[in-house]
Parts: sequence; structure tokens; C-alpha cells
Amino acid sequence: MTASNRNAYTVVELIFVIMVLGILAVTVIPKMMVNRDDAKAVIVAQELGMCISDAGTHYMKDGVFDNGVAGPACHAVIHTNACFTIVPDNNTGVLNVKDRGTSTLCQNAHTEVLKSGLSSATGVDHGF
Repeated sequence: MTASNRNAYTVVELIFVIMVLGILAVTVIPKMMVNRDDAKAVIVAQELGMCISDAGTHYMKDGVFDNGVAGPACHAVIHTNACFTIVPDNNTGVLNVKDRGTSTLCQNAHTEVLKSGLSSATGVDHGF
């Protein structure tokens, strides 16, 4: 049979294609999962930054942190993801941020936040 008369792929060709697709799946899918987890951690870190900024804005405006710490960004950081503890001190104008959660998401978020110095295991004071 000549190449011009062939109407189908051989079994060997099909097995080869299936093997290549399998190898690609084994190498690509785990990397995609890691990238997704890293993106979630960056979002938590950004929410913490917004929380600190919102709380500081409310403190500068009203003299208390209450409204700022109750905002949506702080709610996500404190309650939804539970990765950080935020302790406001209205007398001194200091907002203490400390690592809290132990989930994989929180561990990745702690790593992201350490880069910018927003939080640590012992706590970071943000003065306003």
C-alpha cells in the first residue's frame, strides 16, 4: 500500500500521540495548579494591603479604626480567609497585623506579605 492510498492512522501512530498527550498532561497540569494557588495568595495579600489602607484612612478621618476594620477588605482577610489577625489601638493610632491561618492558602499569603513587610508571625505595627 502506498502513502497516497492510506485512509487511516496506524495503531502505532495513535499510541504515540496518546503518549505525547499524556506526558504533556503530567507536566503542565501541576504547574497550572501552582499558578492558581499563587494567584489566590496574591489576592489575599492585596486585600490585606487594602484593609490596612482603609483602616488608616478611617483613623485619620474619624480618630478611630472601627469603620475601616469593618470594611469589605478587612472582612475578607480576617473572616473569609482567616489568614491574619488585625488588632487596632485607637489610643495610639497603631494597627497591629499578625499572621494567623495555617492553611496552604494562608501560608502562601504569609510568604507574599512578608515580601512587603505588611505582617509577620510576631506582628507588624502600622502607625497612623
